[in-house]
Amino acid sequence: MKNDTSKTKPPSEDEQLALWSKRRVELLIAADFKCSRCGNRFHTLRVRQAYELVGIPLWDYPDSAFACFCEGCYRKLSRLFDESTPAGVQ
Repeated sequence: MKNDTSKTKPPSEDEQLALWSKRRVELLIAADFKCSRCGNRFHTLRVRQAYELVGIPLWDYPDSAFACFCEGCYRKLSRLFDESTPAGVQ
C-alpha cells in the first residue's frame, strides 16, 4: 500500500509560530515599521488582522488583510471594535 502524499500534514504548533513570525516581520517591513494610523515609529507595533478568510492559514493571507498599529492606536481601535460588535458575535 502506497503512502498518500497528496494530503499534507498540517504544521505543528512550533511551525505555525515560525510561519506567523516570518509573516509578521514581512508585514512590518512592508509598513516601513510605522503605525498605519498615526505614523509613529517609536512605539512597539502590533499587527492587526482586518478580516478572516475561512480555511486559509493566517500566514497565507494577503497584505491587505493586515495593518500595523502602535500600542496606543491598537488599544483605541480595539475598544472601538469591541464597542461596535453586537453581543454574542465574536
